Amino acid sequence: MRKHSSKLIYSPSDLIRFMESPFSSWMERFNLEHPNVFTKDPANEEKKLIGDAGNKHEAAYLSGLKKKYNDVCEIARDANSKAATKKAIQERRRIIFQPHPEMEGFSGYADFLRLNSDNEYEILDTKLARSVKPYFLIQLCCYAEMLSKVTNEIPQTIGIILGSNEERTFPTNDFFDYYLSLKNSFLNQMNEWDKDVQPSPQPSAEHRDWSQEALKWMHDKDHLSLIASINHTQIKKLNDQGI
Repeated sequence: MRKHSSKLIYSPSDLIRFMESPFSSWMERFNLEHPNVFTKDPANEEKKLIGDAGNKHEAAYLSGLKKKYNDVCEIARDANSKAATKKAIQERRRIIFQPHPEMEGFSGYADFLRLNSDNEYEILDTKLARSVKPYFLIQLCCYAEMLSKVTNEIPQTIGIILGSNEERTFPTNDFFDYYLSLKNSFLNQMNEWDKDVQPSPQPSAEHRDWSQEALKWMHDKDHLSLIASINHTQIKKLNDQGI
């Protein structure tokens, strides 16, 4: 999430953040509008190591593609990246690394585009995980919609290159309706965003950089989730009784 000429620009990662935790999504927007009021979680060495390993996995897959194909186009992350992406697509380059598609309100760098035997582009993403997680597919659906603004068609398939180097491919249409619904809910949160109306953090949610602030919120509210082993159903029953 960033601002460009006072206009908000989102990435697929912002959608995933909202899907996991509307509280974290609200916090990210607040921090953009009012920096240094809340404190992000400190740097985590484990996350850094995972990020470094992910980058190595991506680089190894790119190296393999270069050995397999003689037409790999690498897009530089600079001011010309969007134009270079369009040019590479128009030239039907076999592999495009780090393409930079965009659409109204969204922009981002995908991992790979691959031209298949039907002369259509597929979107591929490298992930360290050993199995496919739902948010991988939502992220790729967002890239697919952005790509369609250049190709005038939604890619029929989206693919994940797992940490084991296994490739898993899925029909885009199987997930696209859910993705559109999620995107609509996210944009509603952003369009109706109010700095004075903070969503309640769900105890079991992934709050990313804002987990400490979520915990602080729960302590400040003396939230029932702080009780050991209590579950959501029990909390709801107690709330219904005014507790």
